[in-house]
Amino acid sequence: MTVTVAELLGALRAQAAELASPGGSLGQQVLAQQLLHQARTRTGDEALAHPAANRLRRLARTAGDPALNTLWTSSRARRRLASGFGEITALALSPDGAQAAFAAADHFVRLVPTTGTQVRPTPLGVLRHWVSALAWGSDGTWFVTGDHAGDVVEWSRRGSATAGGYESRLLGRHHDYVRSVVVDRNDGSIYSVGDDGFLMRWDRDGGTGGRRIGEPGRGCLALAVDPTTGLLCTGGRGGEVRRWDPEQGDGASMLLGVHGPVQITALVTGPGSRTVSVGRDGTLLAWDASAPGTEPRPMGRAGPLTGAAYQLAGPLTGVICGTAQGRVMHWTSDTGEERPRALGTHDRGVTAVSAEAGVTVTGGRDGFLMVWDRSDPEPPGPWDIEVWTVAVDPTGSSVVTGGTDGIHRWTPTDSGPDGTRAPGPELIWDSPVSHLAFLADGRLACGGEDGSLVVRDPAAPADPPVVVRPPDGARRTVRHLAAVLGGTTLLTGMADGDLLLWPSGDPPAGGVEPVWIGRGSGSVPAVAPDGRWVITVGETGELTRWDLERPGAMRTLGRVWSRTRALAVTADGARVVTGDDRGRLVSWDATGLEPGGRLLGRRTGGAGPAAELTARDPVGAVRDGKGPSRIRSIAVAQDGSWVASVNDAGLVECWDTRTGRHTGLMPKALPRVVTSWDGRLLVADRHGGLTLLEVMAAAAATPAVTPLLFTDPEVTLVIDQQWCNRASQGRLLDFGALRADLSGGRPHRAVVPCPEVSELDKFRGYLRATGWSAPLVKPGRSSLRAAILAEVAEAVAAARVVVITGDPELRRSLGAVGSAERLTFVDSVERWLAPGADSPVVPLEAEGGIS
Repeated sequence: MTVTVAELLGALRAQAAELASPGGSLGQQVLAQQLLHQARTRTGDEALAHPAANRLRRLARTAGDPALNTLWTSSRARRRLASGFGEITALALSPDGAQAAFAAADHFVRLVPTTGTQVRPTPLGVLRHWVSALAWGSDGTWFVTGDHAGDVVEWSRRGSATAGGYESRLLGRHHDYVRSVVVDRNDGSIYSVGDDGFLMRWDRDGGTGGRRIGEPGRGCLALAVDPTTGLLCTGGRGGEVRRWDPEQGDGASMLLGVHGPVQITALVTGPGSRTVSVGRDGTLLAWDASAPGTEPRPMGRAGPLTGAAYQLAGPLTGVICGTAQGRVMHWTSDTGEERPRALGTHDRGVTAVSAEAGVTVTGGRDGFLMVWDRSDPEPPGPWDIEVWTVAVDPTGSSVVTGGTDGIHRWTPTDSGPDGTRAPGPELIWDSPVSHLAFLADGRLACGGEDGSLVVRDPAAPADPPVVVRPPDGARRTVRHLAAVLGGTTLLTGMADGDLLLWPSGDPPAGGVEPVWIGRGSGSVPAVAPDGRWVITVGETGELTRWDLERPGAMRTLGRVWSRTRALAVTADGARVVTGDDRGRLVSWDATGLEPGGRLLGRRTGGAGPAAELTARDPVGAVRDGKGPSRIRSIAVAQDGSWVASVNDAGLVECWDTRTGRHTGLMPKALPRVVTSWDGRLLVADRHGGLTLLEVMAAAAATPAVTPLLFTDPEVTLVIDQQWCNRASQGRLLDFGALRADLSGGRPHRAVVPCPEVSELDKFRGYLRATGWSAPLVKPGRSSLRAAILAEVAEAVAAARVVVITGDPELRRSLGAVGSAERLTFVDSVERWLAPGADSPVVPLEAEGGIS
């Protein structure tokens, strides 16, 4: 089938956000992978599937990199502006709707256009704390942010609109974090409300700083400005909606009314002094701000609401709201006569909503920035089914999913080696469940949110279930569920950490008494292939193996140094794989005879902004990352040839265990669970999306199960930051590209020792956002040299080390460390420097930072 240039360009534009994400640089096969995935999800791109699959096969044969071939998927195409930066914490569209400024969990403030061909978000700067509020000025050349430190910062564009550079300036501070920021576009006045209880006005022209307008109290959470009159409205935890006149002095306010005994999460204003208050309970009320005391008009209810915006133009005119469950709702009027329509869903809760000039954008906890530009709601489909857990039938013929919408069976019909049609879900039972596990006889064990544990027969859905554990009324008492001991017994991980064994047969008259095995923690236990032992991670990081045939018998395999949420065991039971919150996959000897673990891979992008240690942390402490590096689920191939994981950045990553090479796919939805199915990779997302992937790798003779030990050594990259600062001569050094090029796709550590001065906080945030760790050292050139020497001396004993420096004295000192065959120097960074002023600028204010 022939593909035209126009079809290819259309598909590339539709995949632009995915290719521009942090996962878009995971090898030359990524473009073909993403286009093939696009062909399976977007109507009109089907012709791309065949050439994209052929390209993947050629790359797998010639380049030796693994590739992920999307065989079929029930996920839907969605228009994303950005993804992979962690939870979106604040968002605002420019007045013309042409660009969106947003902040994410990595503390960066970025700018991305909503139209055109440029889709890669431009980093404008990084702050020390989460940005909690954002608002644009009337001319679209500046905006204001408020953060959890209480800072109110103005960002103004330098030069022309195409230069891309913004400079930041502190306007003032609240005593506690900022709840909301608004700009009166009539006169450019800036208003903010903080958790200190103060309503403030800020002057862009400098002067005396902020002026207090009033004290709505510490419970004030929402702020809006009437575009017609310039009056302010506030709402808080007590449900009061107040109007403020900023020109009448301190404390001039009037009560519009009370929303109810509920917290107000958002206020939006529309034409004619209309104000809409959004309650935490999901209710919306429309107020007439020009007539205090008038009863509000109820608009309806739609789940716990977290954000709102008023759209004044285009097909989505009305009120747009986001819910804690991730739905984006649209009200066409404020009369309450029409029910809201669901425009679509985020994979986690909506955190920010913005609407300007007919453009509507939302941000969520899933890290997605999504555009909604149609008036018709999405057609019904599998994504209406919420998926929490997945279980593969012992015969391999079907898959069963469970969630709040019940238990569904997915049976592929024409999805063989060349099949491309996704199966549809078949409802078996409408009971909500949180965990599923198949027994050896084909029956299905179901764990409920209410603590119940029952066994059902999928072949006889009408038969009553066998009640193993009755409901106890407590939420999530049973945290994990697995079939063990030959698939005849059930293992549960309880909320208090206890591991209990339950018989799966008919319970005796006196009820079932479980057998206590041991105590784990909140991580998912991994069960041996023969079901005779199980692996857990304890509260203090101990990796423990429990013998299920001898209750209480255990042995410690090692200790993890970061919170671990995912575990898996190889098919021969020889190795255990763990995935932690810092994005690391580690292989452990299941017998405990081999000390320590072997690093298999590290998620691209590194840890989040709070991952590095400070001088106040105890020796040996490791702080978990708060960015999008958390690994949520792991799958290992039956023959051990690959290991795959899904993480909070929205990536499905796969490592070839023979070579250490890996690749990543950015699917259309945030992946939740990954498992192996008949030698392939099955990925499930929250809203009913199942995706079956074929793992392509270079043909090689492999044993039944490989030992999960990469042949390529781990590489350590160490940068002399002060030398790079002089060599860059004021140009931006692309640390992400430098790390990717020098590591060559192998497992690696990337370290930039950094002086402990407060002026370099932004620079350290930039480093962590691009995958580098930034251990603190004392200020001064001698201290920095000593830190680099210590880092290299420790690393070179076990791995190859690449040092980026042109300092002759430092190179001589490093040459005396030993193991010269493992030491490589890079004395030029020219190829990673931005060409000029048109490049994105990250403002850095300290001597010694990369500017």
